[in-house]
Amino acid sequence: MVHLVRTMLVEDEPEVCEGFRTAFRRYQALSLVYVTDRELQALDYMETHEVDVLILDIELREGDGMSLLYEIEARGLEKPFIIVVTNTQSRVTLSFMRTHGADYIYQKA
Repeated sequence: MVHLVRTMLVEDEPEVCEGFRTAFRRYQALSLVYVTDRELQALDYMETHEVDVLILDIELREGDGMSLLYEIEARGLEKPFIIVVTNTQSRVTLSFMRTHGADYIYQKA
């Protein structure tokens, strides 16, 4: 039996979301369990479902990835492995993301 790695994608660019969906179809062990472009929807999902990996954009349609990381900590939610995907080059922003739980930061550009 294959253990599925439950992954949530929090991203507001449709092309990026479709790219992840395509990549996930290639690997049986990966399961894209939830996709949203909104911070509060992501938090609501995490309060009721287990997530192994969180792929997170910083800029979202509603809310932002920085606040989401802060709220995961503040609410005492179980921390998944967190991959941040971003276009930002801001050292302050990236440092904040690392300090608040980002395990890996991937530059889109």
